[in-house]
Amino acid sequence: MSKTLVVLREAAAGAATACVALPLSAAAGVLVYSQFGAEFLAIGAIAGLITVVVGGALASLFYDSLSARTPQLGQAVVKTIARELAERLRITSTELQHADR
Repeated sequence: MSKTLVVLREAAAGAATACVALPLSAAAGVLVYSQFGAEFLAIGAIAGLITVVVGGALASLFYDSLSARTPQLGQAVVKTIARELAERLRITSTELQHADR
């Protein structure tokens, strides 16, 4: 296969993945951050988008379109950011459960 066809195949795979990954990651970030309150929803969406962009860039450096598996990495990063935010705000899971009532 010529180099031009490989580049076109990889670009098409990247575009298709972006169409799925961008809204999915934004939604995952909103879902994770929604437990902190409505004022954190935008932060969650931004965290999800940053995660998918950084994860996609890193994956493109190490894998081709047939072997890249980044959703698990993105989910782990968003959860880690949310956990760090909870620790900084000193919010416990018990407090979050009581806040929902």
